[in-house]
Amino acid sequence: MGPPAGPEAASGPTPQASGSGLASALAAGGIPSAALEAYVRAASATPAACHIAWPLVAAIGRVESNHGRFAGAVLHVDGRSTPPIIGVALDGAGAALIRDTDGGRLDGDPVYDRAVGPMQFIPSTWRAYASDGDGDGRSDPFDIYDAAAATAKYLCAAGGDLSSVAGQTRAVLAYNHSDSYVATVLTLAAAYAGTPPPLLPTTSAEPMPTVPPANPAPPPAITADLPPAARVASAADASASTPSTGRAAGAAAVSPPSATAAPALTDPAAPTTTAPPASTTAPTGASPSSGASPSSGASPSSGASPSSGASPSSGAPPSSGASPSSGAPPTGCSTGAVPGAPATVDIANGSGDPAAATGLASRLAAAGIQVGAVTTTDALTSAVQYPVGQRPQAGVLAVVLGLVGSERLAPVGHVTVVIGARDSGRLRGPQPVC
Repeated sequence: MGPPAGPEAASGPTPQASGSGLASALAAGGIPSAALEAYVRAASATPAACHIAWPLVAAIGRVESNHGRFAGAVLHVDGRSTPPIIGVALDGAGAALIRDTDGGRLDGDPVYDRAVGPMQFIPSTWRAYASDGDGDGRSDPFDIYDAAAATAKYLCAAGGDLSSVAGQTRAVLAYNHSDSYVATVLTLAAAYAGTPPPLLPTTSAEPMPTVPPANPAPPPAITADLPPAARVASAADASASTPSTGRAAGAAAVSPPSATAAPALTDPAAPTTTAPPASTTAPTGASPSSGASPSSGASPSSGASPSSGASPSSGAPPSSGASPSSGAPPTGCSTGAVPGAPATVDIANGSGDPAAATGLASRLAAAGIQVGAVTTTDALTSAVQYPVGQRPQAGVLAVVLGLVGSERLAPVGHVTVVIGARDSGRLRGPQPVC
């Protein structure tokens, strides 16, 4: 493959300061259940010495392909997207020059390589890190289970011990040689984990990675799948940073010549479809073997950093206007029960005040909801987390607790109310849950 581009020259605010608003906008769309399962599996399958956590894999999945949903693609429960996601030709025309290394087997292009799949591996790097994340006996970069496993394997190889910010920086810088990419991914990973954003230096002290990049192109899903307001802010902020050279344009969801469409399966509890972004051409289904670049819209800047006021993306959890199938919560408290609410709710207290959890537990119990585990967390904002299959129940609870819009899929055993350190007051008070 061709030589990778060097890290970006730093300018303006520190990466984490400029990336916090962008990370919030990127995280707003949630994570489809199939993608979340893939990320958790991938992280748990790595050597213990790596210390990788699933949010880091998830952050890369978001910026590379919006968790397999880039440009309106649909991620199915079997881990494959339709149409498959394939990047533009790396032909040196405003992009890195990487001539074909696989005879077009993965990307359908016998002349130049293209990044493929939800984690956007170029074929040559995929060969080195190909993995079987779902145990079906195949290694397929278009399968998010396999691709996530390969990403975790790659990050561990590139970064070593990822328990520190320095290790994570080494790993992510190898994946894509861009300081702004590192800042966005690490800040987004912190958002998924519910932890404060990491403190990153203004300039990277890390030497150039010794492993080839997984994808030398700017990550297409950083801005293309955001709502218009977030994209405008992102483009404005990007003018303050210096982009890398020799990068490819964004990816597009296109069908390779030999691709077999995945079955039209969906997770009814956690829909995975999103509307195509206004500024991105919808998937054309054109074969990349024709030599024409897939339609990808404007190439996003990898250093984009919109304001924190970005509106949530179209993949956000349902709003309070959508009534769960079990009916809306009652307006009175005569029966002490909330129809449609989860039977058992765990509490994760990040306020530092045990009384906050005790008070919430009492309110839930008065509404006929059993309180399960009560744990502590370092989350900053209050939210309702839910496991696969319990999105409607989480929506009911979010309505009655005044946390509408905070619902998100998470690796939890029960619907969990998170009491945030910054806004614990939203869950305090004598008012009953009804």
